[in-house]
Parts: sequence; structure tokens; C-alpha cells
Amino acid sequence: MDAFSPELPLWEQITGFLIHLIPSYILIGLLILAWKKELIGGLLFMIIGLVFTPIIYNHNYAMNHSMALSLWIVAGITIPFVLVGLLFILSYFKKKRQAHS
Repeated sequence: MDAFSPELPLWEQITGFLIHLIPSYILIGLLILAWKKELIGGLLFMIIGLVFTPIIYNHNYAMNHSMALSLWIVAGITIPFVLVGLLFILSYFKKKRQAHS
């Protein structure tokens, strides 16, 4: 909501809002890829979760200087990505096993 400000013209507010949504567009594209190619999508979700773990931890630790709080924040943000990736990978192998049976 920080893209909206009464001092800015409407078109600048909408442009700022759409720019803030770029990560969501990327994740939607990744989700569509994962639905079509489960193994590749699952690996990408897991990579995103694992790569962002130290980045998010360092950022939060620099802000709050609390290891416990930073770990909780990391867990809340990155574990869902790893879990989703794992589920896509498991689904891929389950479908592969059923196709060979």
C-alpha cells in the first residue's frame, strides 16, 4: 500500500502499484511452469526458498539484532517455498511411478 499517496497523480500510483506486483507476476509464472513441468517447477521453488534463506536472515538480523526473531521470519517466508517445491517433486515421482505400473 506504500505505492498510494494522496500527493501523487493517479497514474503514478497505479504504476507504482503494478511495479510492486512484479514478484507476484514472477511467482504466478513459476506456478504455471510447475503445473506443467512438476520436476522443474518443484526444483525452482526449492531453490528460491533455499537461496533466499540467508538473504532474508541477514536482512532481518541487521534490522532487529535478534537471532530467534530472524529465524522465525525466515521460517515463515522460506519454508513454504521449500514445502511447495517438495510437494511438486513428490507429485512428479508419484505420477511417473503410476505411469510405469
